[in-house]
Amino acid sequence: MHANITNVNLANGDLWEVEHFETQVGQLTSDNKRLAIPDFQIPIYRRSRIMAARFFNPVAKPYWKLGCYLKQSVAAPAALDPSGFVELAAWRVPLHLPNLTRNQRLFFPDPVATTWQLLASVPTWHQEAHITVWSYTGEISTPLIDQIETIRAQQVEINNKLNQLLAS
Repeated sequence: MHANITNVNLANGDLWEVEHFETQVGQLTSDNKRLAIPDFQIPIYRRSRIMAARFFNPVAKPYWKLGCYLKQSVAAPAALDPSGFVELAAWRVPLHLPNLTRNQRLFFPDPVATTWQLLASVPTWHQEAHITVWSYTGEISTPLIDQIETIRAQQVEINNKLNQLLAS
């Protein structure tokens, strides 16, 4: 039987490893206000074609929906981009609220680059952030990789259409 994304057991905890956990808190100013959390890099050591991320803020308002953005980028010559990095993909990670169904974001890193970084960008209203990133360690067959690439292409197309709608 050919593997496909619907029969891969993503719910099996034995097939996921915590890749990274990080807590960030906005700096406290002299007048007891918190600054925004600056963008920060999440170290990724085990590359996987399927990954997941969860964003949690223990003092979040119940009506907040967005947790953070994750951006996959690769090193680039300064002539191409002054920052030294070119973005390959980006994902919105929903705010995890234990009593709601919003949990984590499944994402599929671009396999073109063997060396890449993951950057977290936290909206200004979050003053505390707990981010967990997991790598899928289960078997990923060639037919499944083809399906992942189709899903990635569809995600790009959907994001482009959303950007067009927001711009008009």
